[in-house]
Amino acid sequence: MKNYTIAPLLLLLACLLLTACGPGGMSGDGPVPFDLNLGKAEQPDAPVDDGNLVIWSDIPLAEEMIREFEKANPGVHVDVQEKSLETQLEEYMQAMIDHTPVDVFVMDSSFLGKFSTLQGFEDLSGAPYGAERYREGVPEKVWGNHLSVKDDALFALPVALSPSVLYYRADLIEKYGFPSEPEALAVYLESEENLLALAEGMKPHGHSIFFWYTYIVDLYISQYGFLDDYLEHNIPKEDVLHSIELMSEIMQEQYVVNKDFWTPDGQRAIRNDEIIMLFLGSWGEKYLPEFAPDQSGAWRVTRMPFDLYGWSSSTALAIPSHSGKKELAWKFIEFTMEQGLDFEEWPLVPAYEPVRTEEWRREQANPYFGNQKTYALYENLIEKTDAHELSPFDDELYPLLYEILYRGMEQKLEAEEIYKNFTNAVNENYSEEMEMLHNR
Repeated sequence: MKNYTIAPLLLLLACLLLTACGPGGMSGDGPVPFDLNLGKAEQPDAPVDDGNLVIWSDIPLAEEMIREFEKANPGVHVDVQEKSLETQLEEYMQAMIDHTPVDVFVMDSSFLGKFSTLQGFEDLSGAPYGAERYREGVPEKVWGNHLSVKDDALFALPVALSPSVLYYRADLIEKYGFPSEPEALAVYLESEENLLALAEGMKPHGHSIFFWYTYIVDLYISQYGFLDDYLEHNIPKEDVLHSIELMSEIMQEQYVVNKDFWTPDGQRAIRNDEIIMLFLGSWGEKYLPEFAPDQSGAWRVTRMPFDLYGWSSSTALAIPSHSGKKELAWKFIEFTMEQGLDFEEWPLVPAYEPVRTEEWRREQANPYFGNQKTYALYENLIEKTDAHELSPFDDELYPLLYEILYRGMEQKLEAEEIYKNFTNAVNENYSEEMEMLHNR
């Protein structure tokens, strides 16, 4: 089990944000905000190669989109270098420290909270970029999640969004007498009793609607996030307590398969009909055809249970301040914002409303999902979803919560005690850093 002392990386980020660590880190006026370019005056910006725009991304960019940009900018070659999501934070930070030649960072929202504590990115809202003109077309909280904690600089521009959704096997749901049309099932699952009835109805046939034990808690995290803008717990306590109680019941009734979506064992559970319902982001539309190609036409997608509306993730583009191709990098960001950032087979929703609401997108039907117009659903959910706040602590609070939940379930603790253990652990491990950021 992970030992939840303060993670070294989080300590580093807090130090980098609030003071320059080491000699010269303090001035007579108090702490000096850390700048990744500080002390690098002798090191020039990355060498300029007029024909090469270097982009780092954890997922492939659509080849057609790249070719269109190159055609619009003769002589330019876009070099997309794939990076691992797991190491994105560390790699991007190191690239800025070392002035590695890279012009655009494609950022996953998993690390936005931590990226927001750093300097070393261009402020895209100011001159010469002027990204402020896109602001009205982007959901307010999504925009806010891309502002730095130090000075509200726009360190990255959100270009694509992924709502939280529920994928399910419509053929099996219908076979056993439950509503199988997307909206009918969503209405049915607004009731907790109906969700449990569905789980009970599937169990004798060897089917499960719960992939992992944290399912119910995850629904509320998707809607509320962990912390609000004041770094206070954001999920209503009564919802946390009730979700823990419901989670305990689901585990006691053995409704959960407790397998990992990303492992071969978890993917076999999908193929052999052991798991017939998945709570994922809209990105799940890419993986289901890969994991279970023979189930084409059997799956559908709808909104989350309990009439909740959640945000799974977003994708943003940032320009490192050491880039030698800032003007061209901004042209690429403008292009993707106004044309729609397309990834190979990735069902993401453009962040910018004029692009997001284009009718041709809404009319797209997906054969794997029985010709359901899945994009139209995703776009509609984005309109109804109030994106939750992101904080520099989120990626560490997830595993902390899961460990405490699992330990509490094993020990048969009451929901109130489990909740208390979590809040105590957060306070013990992160209160000092939270106070530093809150008083920035």
